[in-house]
Amino acid sequence: MSGHEVVAHCLVGRYGPKAAFQAFEMGIARPILRMRGSEDSDEEETHKAVEELGFMLRAPIAVIATVPFVLGAGIWPLVTQVIVFI
Repeated sequence: MSGHEVVAHCLVGRYGPKAAFQAFEMGIARPILRMRGSEDSDEEETHKAVEELGFMLRAPIAVIATVPFVLGAGIWPLVTQVIVFI
């Protein structure tokens, strides 16, 4: 190692409706983004890349993401999400 310390802070919380829908949407959009040559691993960059896809790709992604969002409405509030700050 080069002698640098890495300090990470983790927050654990529950998914809200917006965060749950975005998680489903990004999970569906990642393969499409990889086909386009985008290798964004950061969640913010991935969300920005999804917004830049255009209506013809975002609309079907939103419709497909709605299905697990609605069917999992009783489960996703119980699932925790971990946010790591470095």
